[in-house]
Amino acid sequence: MLSQGRQIERRWLKWMLPFALLCWVPLWAADVMPVPAIFVLDGAVDEWMGRPPVTRTADFTVWFAQSAKGLVVAGSKRNPNFRASDQPTNSGRLELWISLVDSVTLPDLAYDNQSCAGKPECLQWLKEQRAYREKIAALFTRMWRITPFLTEEVVATSVLQTLSDLQSKALPFPISTDLPEAKFRTRAPGEISFEILVPWRLLPPADRLDLEKIRARLDFVDRGKAVTASDPLATKGPLPVLSVSPPVTTRITTCQQPLLMRQDFHEDLPAFYFLNDSMEIADVFAFKNPIPADRFATLPSPDYLSPVAVYRRFFAEQLDRSEYLCGPWMSYRKGAVVKHFPFEFDGSSKLKRLADGTWLIREGLTISGPYHMGLLLFGMRIFALTPSLEMHAALQIGAGTDIVLDYGVEMSDDWRRVTEFRRTFDGDKWTSETFCLTGVTYRSCGKNADSPPPGKGALTP
Repeated sequence: MLSQGRQIERRWLKWMLPFALLCWVPLWAADVMPVPAIFVLDGAVDEWMGRPPVTRTADFTVWFAQSAKGLVVAGSKRNPNFRASDQPTNSGRLELWISLVDSVTLPDLAYDNQSCAGKPECLQWLKEQRAYREKIAALFTRMWRITPFLTEEVVATSVLQTLSDLQSKALPFPISTDLPEAKFRTRAPGEISFEILVPWRLLPPADRLDLEKIRARLDFVDRGKAVTASDPLATKGPLPVLSVSPPVTTRITTCQQPLLMRQDFHEDLPAFYFLNDSMEIADVFAFKNPIPADRFATLPSPDYLSPVAVYRRFFAEQLDRSEYLCGPWMSYRKGAVVKHFPFEFDGSSKLKRLADGTWLIREGLTISGPYHMGLLLFGMRIFALTPSLEMHAALQIGAGTDIVLDYGVEMSDDWRRVTEFRRTFDGDKWTSETFCLTGVTYRSCGKNADSPPPGKGALTP
């Protein structure tokens, strides 16, 4: 049996527990939560007073939050020293820094100190490439200088202005001319409050689809502190990491495809994208070293850049109501069901549905290359997607220009017969092979060693 003292202690703990939990919640709360329910972008911060700030000093308080429209920053400052000026660098100002990545992974330099040893031109190229790479990394940060009278983006804008024409073409980074919306209010004599809305489309590139954290900071810079030419890139060390709850979630097309880029030999590359207001992404980019114009060169040419940005557009084709096929990494969605497949296709596809519900997906006749010694490759594929959502290559045909002089494909209207025509190096002689649909796979069902050429309706290079 508990003593009277222990009973009183237990009743006290039971009574105090809810209050203790209330006191502990702010310690677990995220730095970037949804905006207050009564939030209005008007510069007043009364609705923010019930939540813990990200920054608090004796005279400066800052909150970060998220809304449907973008990232919101609110705060107040005593003795702000703002003045009516259209030169934010000469006024007291806010400096808002944002980055969505921890680091920027670039491919190794195509040439290194060892390959350039003793070669002044090559060593100079290395020096220029390293400076160029620092600029690439800087493009993943945005910094806006904000006063009640003027807002300007500084970091990415200044970096882009220093790029050469060659570098600008290699880095097609869209920098919007739009700016965050800022509202200021006089809170008390000598004190101002502010709210800033940064639309999602203005943020720097991201490297993941669920943003559970960001790097951000808001600084106040006193009036009269000049800005030197190097200041835009000086972030005063790594930006603080702010947790985001719930995470800001984007998706690549309606099929929720993975954030993925591949280069020539199907190696995955670190991929990035720019957010937009709809949160449905179509364009993804990565960095790669281009193939030199002279593949056998031991030294880089002066106009060779390492790396360049390469873009890939993702797409969705509607098959039926609430039913979609997406690419270039083939994915399928029907209602809430999403499946991804290990195939790549170009989107120039034709579709036919069989009586059992199987979808046949035919790419157009492809011409790829040159892949070796200037040779080209002709080809065509048909995929089969069954009602059980199994996908496979039902037919894959093709030939290289080292084997054939000419090429063509004929298909029956119901797609059940596909005939491949090849003209070989033996004069004008054509051969053909016919493939018949058996179940959901095409199988060879006839060959002709002395075939007529393909007809007018055939697919030809």
